[in-house]
Amino acid sequence: MDITKRVQVKLNQVTLKYQEEFSRPIYKFIRDMHYGILCTGHVHLNKIGSSLKEDVSLKKTTERLSSHLGREGLDTELTASHLRVNKRRFAESKYLIVDMSDIIKPYAEKMEGLDRVYDGSTKELGDGYWQLNIIGVDKTGTSIMPLVSALYATDREGGKGFSENKKILESVDTVREHLSGNQIVVYDRGGDRCKLIYRWLEEKQYFIIRQTGSRNIFVDEEKKNLKKYAEKIRPSIEIAVQKRRGNRIKRRHFQCGARKVYLPKAYGQGPMNTALWLISVTEPGKGKSWYLSYIPAKTEKEAIEITMEGYGYRWKIEEVHRQVKTDYHLEKVCLRRYVALKNFNALFWIVMSFVYCHLEGLSIHILSYSKAPLLYRRKIKECIGFNYYKLSKALQNILPNVNHRQIKGIRDPKVKNQLILTFT
Repeated sequence: MDITKRVQVKLNQVTLKYQEEFSRPIYKFIRDMHYGILCTGHVHLNKIGSSLKEDVSLKKTTERLSSHLGREGLDTELTASHLRVNKRRFAESKYLIVDMSDIIKPYAEKMEGLDRVYDGSTKELGDGYWQLNIIGVDKTGTSIMPLVSALYATDREGGKGFSENKKILESVDTVREHLSGNQIVVYDRGGDRCKLIYRWLEEKQYFIIRQTGSRNIFVDEEKKNLKKYAEKIRPSIEIAVQKRRGNRIKRRHFQCGARKVYLPKAYGQGPMNTALWLISVTEPGKGKSWYLSYIPAKTEKEAIEITMEGYGYRWKIEEVHRQVKTDYHLEKVCLRRYVALKNFNALFWIVMSFVYCHLEGLSIHILSYSKAPLLYRRKIKECIGFNYYKLSKALQNILPNVNHRQIKGIRDPKVKNQLILTFT
């Protein structure tokens, strides 16, 4: 079987999972969006509709796609269905990497819900939308699984009762509801918030959060500043971390120490009963960092290893953000209605899940047989590491040769049952 047919079969298998979750028009819409986004590498509805090559005019195709995107609450349905149908695969996640991102629209004036957001690229405020993304990473760090993405504007979400903390907690709860495992939430310094930490402690949700150093902690019933106490922790273990940069491996060394600490009670005096691990990390010549971890670790060594492993995988979500904005032009999304933007964002991340989760077994074949020059030395090491940039380019060369309407092996269960009744 040639690579074009194998990619078509894989796409059919993945999209077929949603057939029983939605009505036939919505299912057709989901399948078309999968094909159109992957085929064009773009988020404009005109380009997506053009790739479908329907017998009707492009205007009619675009109107159909736009109509489905305007359905209220579709983003919530898509996210729940995505987690439900891929539950077995997503259960392999050991870490839930949570991070904020942004979609900057500096020249948009008529798009609903435009908000002032912080542009991570220019380090300035601009008009756009906030994004809250959660990916799953397995123990080895080789599998990246896009789980949840929520686009929002502060003034459009629930009025005065809305907050960023509430959005983060709701998104993590949604993932936990479907995975029901012992995943560890990993968050950068933006997660050093009492409302998040105390809530997760109450729910027995494991977490690793990098600290700003400003909060107070209890050590042996004595209240101390976290930063001042962490600086006095003597390193007990040296950990070497390998990071792949392209085809090169860079080794970094960290000197780490750990102590058990307690947070102050949310209401009342004195420390809480739940012990946390305070990890102090020093990279010679670069500086120090501190992490507060609620993890299943019994010894200092185990706590350091889990914390360094989990936080070491946090960079993967930054790579995902960079890749989708580069290869799929996510920031060029152009939809006026706020509901349509939210629905498109949820569906877009489901499509990205296909690239990141379901093409691992075919990745070497896809890169090897693609007509685009993606492997210059024809060596296996070129297929190792973060190869999703190459995969996206390869799919844009392969999928135009696929007839996405020919979905073999799909049978309507109602029709099948009627045939059984006919021949009995």
